[in-house]
Amino acid sequence: MQLIFGNARWSLHMLRLSIFWSLACTLPLYALPGPVVQDLQSISIAQTQANLVANVNPTGLSTSVTFEYSTDSTFASGVLSTAPFIIGSGTSLVEVAAPISSLTPNATYYWRAIATNSAGTNTTAGKQLYYVSVMPSYSQGVHYGKVVINTPRDVWGRVWGGTAPYTYVLDFGDGTSTSGSVTDTDFIQSTHTYTTAGSKNYTLKLTDANGSVCSRSGVIRVLGASTVADRAHFAMEKGLVYFYRNPTVIDADRKYWDVDGDGTERTVG
Repeated sequence: MQLIFGNARWSLHMLRLSIFWSLACTLPLYALPGPVVQDLQSISIAQTQANLVANVNPTGLSTSVTFEYSTDSTFASGVLSTAPFIIGSGTSLVEVAAPISSLTPNATYYWRAIATNSAGTNTTAGKQLYYVSVMPSYSQGVHYGKVVINTPRDVWGRVWGGTAPYTYVLDFGDGTSTSGSVTDTDFIQSTHTYTTAGSKNYTLKLTDANGSVCSRSGVIRVLGASTVADRAHFAMEKGLVYFYRNPTVIDADRKYWDVDGDGTERTVG
């Protein structure tokens, strides 16, 4: 009796082991996903400089992020890379921004983000690097970008490069914004009235037909009241905008104006 009982216990033990290994071999092992990359955009600084930006989720594993850029849309040649950014092992999005410089003026560049951790590498599709400029900013000098509180003024910018058509979002820096389709790439404009004084950081963000996003920011100084000098600056800025909007001849790299109507054209490079 004792021997038979022992054999029964041994048989039961082997049955349990058999079931365990059967389940272990058939159930999939859970693996952490690779890094997630989204919200790519470039920020214009100048024709030879930009910031490349992406939001990256490390998905719980130590992750590094680099940006590549090239004039070759296939990234088969002439590829330049930023230094890697180590963004930790969190589980929420981290904004990564990399400055690039010494770009060749008038050349078309493409860029992408590459995020790597022990679960894999995520390489985004290439985006075209194009350019956005905004009206002269108060941060560039006290002659520009000013307005008296509760007085309408134009806020504007322009875009070049990229692929039309474009859509835009213009954030006025006071908690309000406007958006729409771009109908004039040289004058993306909206009239806005600021109801509180102080410096307002406005941003013009463009999205082209291929989904590439580019933006640029500036500062408007909202005054409680204006001085004589301020009013002179307002008039000067309106005059400059008029000349910008009304060239008589345009070639590849200059605009010309007949400033005084005498038939003699002045140029601004």
